[in-house]
Amino acid sequence: MRLGAEGSSDAALVITRVERRKGGAKRYDIYINDEYAFSAHEDILVRHRLLKGAVLSEETFERAKREEWLHGAYLSAIRYLGRAMRSEKEVAKKLKSQGFDEETVAATIRRLTAEKLIDDGEYAAALARQRLQSNKKGKLWIMRELADKGVDRGRIEAALGQFDADAEFETAWGLAVRRWQRDGGEREAKLRRLAGFLERRGFAQGTIRAVLRKLGELPEDNP
Repeated sequence: MRLGAEGSSDAALVITRVERRKGGAKRYDIYINDEYAFSAHEDILVRHRLLKGAVLSEETFERAKREEWLHGAYLSAIRYLGRAMRSEKEVAKKLKSQGFDEETVAATIRRLTAEKLIDDGEYAAALARQRLQSNKKGKLWIMRELADKGVDRGRIEAALGQFDADAEFETAWGLAVRRWQRDGGEREAKLRRLAGFLERRGFAQGTIRAVLRKLGELPEDNP
């Protein structure tokens, strides 16, 4: 902020006006020496006693601005997390896209982690269950998706480890039966198309071979 007509650091920083923002819940515009300085949440206002007539030190002024910036990043992250579970990488990417600097993003991630609002282990486990059980995706799909979202290898392996050995096969088999019944044409061509379909959904080759073997043992009009 410009501290005086000539930029002197000796000029007093006097709060000359405090205005509540219209439509901004608990947010106030702070004017110093009759110039707009920054907006602050009510919590920051109270903590630093940012009241009309208050004389601020440069240190207090900068600290209040910094805390407001951190507070804004935190609230933005909370809103983002309120719509769905997110990985640490996703939250960081979102904050960076909103213009928050690296230091602010890192501090916000540390706070959210300490408050258990982001947890890549729980996130990975929940997403893996959704993808396999509800979205009918294979383990390779899940691994790639979690890696893209910044989840580390150890947490990915733990997330996939919650399923027993037959879980992926049962999901793939259910898909295969429905597709087989709808598909037409020669048996061998149908098997090739089914293999490609399961591969695109991220099922492991071992699982696909097991499904095809089981289908191959059944009469053409069954299942």
